[in-house]
Amino acid sequence: MKKISLVLVIILICSTLGCAFTGIAFADSETVYTDVLEDMSKDETFDAGQYPAKADDYSLTVFQIAESNAGELFLYVYQPAEDKFDATSVNISTAINESLHYANYKLTKLSKQGCLVKYIVNEFEIKKDAVRYYDVSAIFRKWYEDIDESASKIETNNTVSEVSFAVGKLYTACTVDGTVTYTEVHQDVIVVTGKYCGFVRYPDGFQLFPTACDSHFVAFSTDIKIDELYDADVDFIAQSYTYTYYDNDITGRPETIDKKYGEKIHNSVTVHSEEVSHKGNGWFAQKYTWNRIETVSEFKKNNILTNIAEKELAGKEWVLRFAETDFSKTGALTYYTEKSTLVSEVTILRLHFKAVGKVYNLGVVDNKQTGSDNPVNRDDETLVSIIQRILKWLSKNWKLLVIVIVVIAVAAALIVAIVKKGAAVVFTAIGKALWFAIKYLFIGIGYVVASPVLIIMAIVRAAKKNKQ
Repeated sequence: MKKISLVLVIILICSTLGCAFTGIAFADSETVYTDVLEDMSKDETFDAGQYPAKADDYSLTVFQIAESNAGELFLYVYQPAEDKFDATSVNISTAINESLHYANYKLTKLSKQGCLVKYIVNEFEIKKDAVRYYDVSAIFRKWYEDIDESASKIETNNTVSEVSFAVGKLYTACTVDGTVTYTEVHQDVIVVTGKYCGFVRYPDGFQLFPTACDSHFVAFSTDIKIDELYDADVDFIAQSYTYTYYDNDITGRPETIDKKYGEKIHNSVTVHSEEVSHKGNGWFAQKYTWNRIETVSEFKKNNILTNIAEKELAGKEWVLRFAETDFSKTGALTYYTEKSTLVSEVTILRLHFKAVGKVYNLGVVDNKQTGSDNPVNRDDETLVSIIQRILKWLSKNWKLLVIVIVVIAVAAALIVAIVKKGAAVVFTAIGKALWFAIKYLFIGIGYVVASPVLIIMAIVRAAKKNKQ
């Protein structure tokens, strides 16, 4: 044991640096790691009796951290259900206040005694600063169907892979003369109470092989009413895929005969309020514009959604549009290949917002959730929008269309004249060409005039198809 006077000196020095003496968890840096109870026994205030087994308690509680001499970070977790549910990952920020920035780290179990477990935080680098911060917002474990709630009570393809539990603790490590002390203070967190993940597919117009832009989003609500949302950090996995389909019946459902996947790539992005747009290179391509941060009402207003998506968005408040990926489709009607990107394990790490007149920058407690690999906007309504774009283009560019028809007619007449070698034939051909142009020009104008009727008929057919 160290002398009391030396301990008091360390306390005074650490207090000057903004640290206060508290229970210390020491850990060795050997290849064979020390046991969890061995580490805890070096804290004279630790009482293992405060952590009893509870068979029906599936939660996780972080009660201490420790650094090793080798630059590793250890996490000590209370798991009332003992062996049944181990931790999988944790959200930690090594910066505080305005610089708060969380990352999700995988965990590896090192030792276990009863309900107490020691983990190492994978791929974590200890800073060399005299004072180091560890803001722990949430810890995760695997989702279990028999005890955990599903992503939704509605028939949807949204699934949860990891369940989160609030930690809300800021640990400060202070090194003085080779001795490390730790403090722990409470940190507020914001909890996601409802969530829906998916993507909107924006077509690039008419092309021989269709392409599109997939805009990925997460819609959510929280336990704090957010009045204004400024920015957010979102964590997710992106994985390219190629699906090949074969369909014996063109009107039937296609059968997937081959699936290939690329490498899973971990992404973490900061979403700001900014306008994003997309316009394809195909015929009659429409320009789509959206904001990366939208209210659910704005999102619903700007997109024609499926019935399931409409139901899933009920009760949600905000939408984060955090990524865009490319979609392509090649092949014939009965045999074709689709290429795009799967986005999975979406979790919100941080929210910067205003609520009741006060601005907050908080860590988020949010499950890792995966949406469907089908878009949330309606396919049957897309046909109507295409017809609308064609008619709109014709109404704006009818003069150009007339010029093109006349030029084609004159060119065709000259070709005929050259072949026939006769002036009479030239005038006759020109007359017939002009008559042909005028005839079909009026037919085109008739279609433009009748466009409202055509659109209504298309909508009725689409509605009947959707109802079936």
